[in-house]
Amino acid sequence: MKKYSTYLSGLCILLAVVVFVSCGEKSTEPPTIQLSQTSATGSSGDEISVSVTTATDGGFKSLVVTKLWDGDAQDTETFNAPLSGAYTYTVVDDDADHVVTINFTVTDNEGRTASAELVISIELTARQLLLKYNWQKSEEIRDADLTNYINPAYVDDIYRF
Repeated sequence: MKKYSTYLSGLCILLAVVVFVSCGEKSTEPPTIQLSQTSATGSSGDEISVSVTTATDGGFKSLVVTKLWDGDAQDTETFNAPLSGAYTYTVVDDDADHVVTINFTVTDNEGRTASAELVISIELTARQLLLKYNWQKSEEIRDADLTNYINPAYVDDIYRF
């Protein structure tokens, strides 16, 4: 009888360990995020759209969209549900002076995150191009023969608009 009680005790302990281990938390995959494009080009007033696809096995908590100028955060939007359509950004005049990046960070209910970035190249409008640079007078061409008639006193003149 003692022999059976020892086997029965061992079997109970083994069964308890199996049940305890199998009832533990199930591990989930970390969140993932994908963008339809990672770079775009636009000028002032253009709308840039990007599809954002997120997968969160641990449950969706938030999607934070941050606009960066030269790596410094400017604006932040927080979405508490996955985006149903594309995210649209409208390029503003001030973007022309900076490297513009839109950072997307998804967080699951377990606190794990994943990020992706969209880099926007800004094309200057004719007005922005004229105003952005200093223009130095270096030539004065008057005839079809392409002769330079500039007076040496004007060579160092700089025009700012």
